[in-house]
Amino acid sequence: MKAKLVLLAGLATLVSPLATQAYIVNNSSSFDVAMGYAVSPNTWKTTESAATNTPNTAVNATPFTVGDFNITITATGSGFSSNGPYFPSRVMTDGDGNGLAAYNNEFTISITYNGPAGPFGTTPGSEQVTLAIDSISIYALKYPGYGQSTINWDETTVGHTGSGPGVAILESNALTLASNYTNVAWTTATDLTALGSTGTTITRYFEIPPGATGGTTDQSYAAFDGFVVQGTANFSYDIPEPASLGLLALGAAALLGRRRF
Repeated sequence: MKAKLVLLAGLATLVSPLATQAYIVNNSSSFDVAMGYAVSPNTWKTTESAATNTPNTAVNATPFTVGDFNITITATGSGFSSNGPYFPSRVMTDGDGNGLAAYNNEFTISITYNGPAGPFGTTPGSEQVTLAIDSISIYALKYPGYGQSTINWDETTVGHTGSGPGVAILESNALTLASNYTNVAWTTATDLTALGSTGTTITRYFEIPPGATGGTTDQSYAAFDGFVVQGTANFSYDIPEPASLGLLALGAAALLGRRRF
């Protein structure tokens, strides 16, 4: 009995420091996607220029792969006017009467981790997937009699809501002039994390409030174009430091050897 007590006490002494000596190993993939009006197809809800996206395979509502992550970015909205600006190479430029300004926009960013689980030795329960949104922005104009003069971003993800700062936008009926559109940006610097490994999905929802349900006097009833979102998908897990693993193995072997006498 005494030998068993010594064994248990010794193992407890060796194991306890491991909780504070674990370190995180990351598997990260960044994305930087822009959408805006494109002449063909005749909708703003598409990739404005594939060459300026990271990765260049990002198209509205079409899944793309970066590293071990499957990512889908979706922009939805209605046409505010048949007149609007252009957004080539992420730069607002004057329209020619054939553009399209949108309103009541809603945006979703979804990731699924498809890589391997943590290797042998990973601390049980430490595996997690994170979706970090570093910045989300859009250009907006207040048309006379519609919308509001100050607007902001909202995140509506269940359990992870938030609001960005209010930004004053210009009022004008000249929808084709790029200089009338104000960039409304939210550098969120927020993460959403879910415990899990291979196959874990995280989806986050953003809008200019109140999104698709907005009436003509709400923030979301403005003329919009030029949407950009930047973020990082991340898988992480804890593993004990090598020195701690070695100490535990040696200590366990010594204690078990002592138990034989």
